[in-house]
Amino acid sequence: MQTTFEAIAYTLATAALLAGALPLLIFFFNRQAGRKGARQR
Repeated sequence: MQTTFEAIAYTLATAALLAGALPLLIFFFNRQAGRKGARQR
């Protein structure tokens, strides 16, 4: 029972990390692309 709880907690932590890191990565890449003058908006 504890291993199941550990797996769920680990999955939730990984999902939270991904959800928190993805917007930052997208924002960072968009900013770098905008610096090169390749922005379309």
